[in-house]
Amino acid sequence: MKSIVMFVLATLMNGAGCVSSGLFHSKTISADEVIRNIQHNKAVVYTLCTIEGNLDFTKIQGFPSSGTTDVSTINIPLYFESCTFTGKVSAFKNNNKRINTCRFNNNASFNNCYFKDEVDFNGASFGQILLLTKSIFDKPASFQACLFENDVRIDETFFSNNLLMQESVIRGNFWAKQATIYGQLSLQQADFWQNASLAAISVHKYADLGLANFRRAAFFEYGEYFNKVNFNGAVFASRAEWNKTKFHQSVDFSNTTFLSTPVFNNMELSGELIRDNIKYINGILDSNQLKKLIPVYIQANPVP
Repeated sequence: MKSIVMFVLATLMNGAGCVSSGLFHSKTISADEVIRNIQHNKAVVYTLCTIEGNLDFTKIQGFPSSGTTDVSTINIPLYFESCTFTGKVSAFKNNNKRINTCRFNNNASFNNCYFKDEVDFNGASFGQILLLTKSIFDKPASFQACLFENDVRIDETFFSNNLLMQESVIRGNFWAKQATIYGQLSLQQADFWQNASLAAISVHKYADLGLANFRRAAFFEYGEYFNKVNFNGAVFASRAEWNKTKFHQSVDFSNTTFLSTPVFNNMELSGELIRDNIKYINGILDSNQLKKLIPVYIQANPVP
């Protein structure tokens, strides 16, 4: 055990620390210092730090990828624990003539962190896990058209504004259990290759999951949606469950495709249920089949 502790301490001392303990003290560091450590392949391990200024990963030298796109590659793992980011955190830049995105080849962990400004990772790709668990985002967080080759975790994360992930591909598991989103949620045209858990999620503005592709199980149980929800054109290839899910306004299931029997036990609905042209396996659900899947009692038991 002693050797493990010494290894961790040595890693922090050789890389980046800010650990608040008998040996280290919490402090403020510049975002540029983080970038310099990445450029020199030093360990990026920050605990209880305040990162001052804009953290721009596109400052890592980019190389042409295709057309007008340059890609900055970050090979070392990133670990931020209980840190505060005062400025923007970005991995995307549009210079009109050229676009710069980022590739993260190792784990990127932002656990229990606080983001005071916008977060923009549009077009980024992640070779390993992206972890944002129990973090707080004060401004919009955007991960549009990203490629996630491993798991994405936003469990118990709080978004004061929008969370945008449309057109992203998630090849690992997607975990959003007990996440709270006070702005809009967009997973439009997102492609989920493994299980997607949005259990007990809370979304206060419009939630758009239209044309999303769920290749494995999708769980929405105990979720609560305070505004309109759109599943129009979504495909559910495996289990899909809405047990005890609450919809305060209308929900649109029109043109959705279910390749397995969905579960709607004790779902509560206050607004309109739009269910035109729902496709079930190799046919189209008629009204009698639909009543069996989406019980009539949800209309008689609106959300308080």
